[in-house]
Amino acid sequence: MKALKDTIHSHSRKLFALVLLGLMVLFTFSLPALADDDVKPSKILAAGKKTITVTAGSEFHLRVRTRPYDADEDFLKWSITSGSKYVRFDDDDRSDDEIELRARKKGTAKITCSIRGTKKKVTFTVKVREAKTPQKKIKIYGPATRTVESGDDFELKIKKYRGLKDRYLQWSIQDPDVIRFDDDDRRDDEVEFYAKKAGTTKISCKNTQTGQTVTFTVKVVRGQDDWDDRYDHDDHDDWDDRYDHDDHDDWD
Repeated sequence: MKALKDTIHSHSRKLFALVLLGLMVLFTFSLPALADDDVKPSKILAAGKKTITVTAGSEFHLRVRTRPYDADEDFLKWSITSGSKYVRFDDDDRSDDEIELRARKKGTAKITCSIRGTKKKVTFTVKVREAKTPQKKIKIYGPATRTVESGDDFELKIKKYRGLKDRYLQWSIQDPDVIRFDDDDRRDDEVEFYAKKAGTTKISCKNTQTGQTVTFTVKVVRGQDDWDDRYDHDDHDDWDDRYDHDDHDDWD
């Protein structure tokens, strides 16, 4: 019986030793796999151009490559080494192989990505140019030169661009003796006028938001009413006076 117990204990010890040995071998072979997560980069390169041009207000990305390719990104550190008033980070993660930034205004900035604990780095030059905004203009609607008759009402109109409020429009008449406003609302894209007498004058509409001015040239010609008044008060009276004081006396 004792011999049997000794044999069992001997086998148990051998089995335990084999299991322990297997665990040690498994742990040993798994070490490199665990260590790969902490591989430190030995080299850093720019992924793409090191000098780029961007537009103010736009977002852009910078990217680097490391050797070995599977090195831990936590060893990387991004920083704006100069020109922080021209660009800013648009990403909280500064330990990555790619960083997102935003261009603020015209100027040149330097952005660096380095390997922590080393002097190895790559520096990008970012040139920020001004954003080109389309020039917004008001335009004359219809012909810029008009001819109207005295005594007539007429309208002048301009074309607004989207978003322009009427309150920014300011109309003016160069010679108010020839033409006057016929509408109390003078801050509109369409305004009414009254032709007072024959003559030529200019009527302008100014965009006070931008300072741009467009100008109409309006010629007022004598209207039918003027001719009737002239006949009634001048020529007709002359003929009547001539008949009354000259010809009629001769006949008598």
